[in-house]
Amino acid sequence: MSASDSSSAPSLPVRHKLLAGLAGLLAGPLGLHRWYLRQPLWWLLPMLCLPLIGHALRQPEYYREWSFYAFGLLTVIAWLQTIIICLMPLDEFNQRFNAEAVSQSKGGALPVLIAIVALLLGTTLLMAVLALAMEALFMSSGS
Repeated sequence: MSASDSSSAPSLPVRHKLLAGLAGLLAGPLGLHRWYLRQPLWWLLPMLCLPLIGHALRQPEYYREWSFYAFGLLTVIAWLQTIIICLMPLDEFNQRFNAEAVSQSKGGALPVLIAIVALLLGTTLLMAVLALAMEALFMSSGS
């Protein structure tokens, strides 16, 4: 095999840890971070679950609907995936997502900052959804 044969082989573009983290933080429930990382089926589940929030928002007290809790749980799971991606060692990230890429992703402190923000948002959302669920449970058992 000559040098020209190896250079003509198609290679995939590099996937960056920072962009995957931002996609997970900003559009995690849509599965955008999984789509960006070329995981073809993982982003379909969040897209199929999007009608949940649409159903909840049509109700007068949307925060008491089961679909609101399901969408909140889906969002927490997406942010947990974002944390895992952002805190993954750079060598492992490049091996999993940039194996056939021309170059490799570079590290930095920004993915760690994204992981911290995702942790804060996810914890806050999880506590809020749990508080609303417990309130609904105690209100229904008390009446």
